[in-house]
Amino acid sequence: MEKTQKNTNKKRIIIISCIVLAVILTSVFLYKTLNKKEESPILDEPVVAHEALDFINDSSLATIEEYEYWQASVFPIDAYNGIRENYKRAIVKIFMDNKYTTSGEYFLTKIENRAKNIFAFGNFTGRIQKERQDLALLVEKSDYQGSGLFIISHEGHLLYWKEYENELPIISSFTKGSKIFMNKMELESSPLDGIIIKFKARKEVLLYDSKIKTFETFYQYTKDDIMSANEEETPYEEEVDSTRVSL
Repeated sequence: MEKTQKNTNKKRIIIISCIVLAVILTSVFLYKTLNKKEESPILDEPVVAHEALDFINDSSLATIEEYEYWQASVFPIDAYNGIRENYKRAIVKIFMDNKYTTSGEYFLTKIENRAKNIFAFGNFTGRIQKERQDLALLVEKSDYQGSGLFIISHEGHLLYWKEYENELPIISSFTKGSKIFMNKMELESSPLDGIIIKFKARKEVLLYDSKIKTFETFYQYTKDDIMSANEEETPYEEEVDSTRVSL
């Protein structure tokens, strides 16, 4: 009788041990499975990450939904991938507000080599921006002959707009202190960052004037311009000299 009771107790201990072991193994399995699911990407629901904007008033930007809807058509090639999302949302907003998204009146070029030369960054207005820069951007007209220039701030505010009829220039930027032509035919140090606009037959600088709060255009003289100017002055100087001699 006593032996039977011991056997019964032994069986119970074995059964309980098996149950406990099974519970432990099941718990470990479930823990690993859940963690694996959390770490695995959800293939049927792709997650789109968006830049966290550290400014509150983004009324000049397209919403995330608007941006996702229009970005493929507004930015048709990979050359625009390097532009940060806040600028892209501002561009989409401009396109939407001016109905370019539907009318196609203006668009961003699809030519890779040209695309690299239609946007430029710089602190064009000279304001304190904590390393944030303004963006200058060329858009092409639907007739493939004209273009337009937008300048926007980091927050997406429109700073400047100009249309160029029958012109397809390219742009680049320069930093404060660079030598440029402004009010005379002598190189001077630029007071601010600026934009170089290169046309087929000329080059211009677009520079912000902090006194009148707008952008001013300055023609950039070529070597031929300077030589021609010097040649025009020379005969006059020689005539004056000869007159003095005769006197």
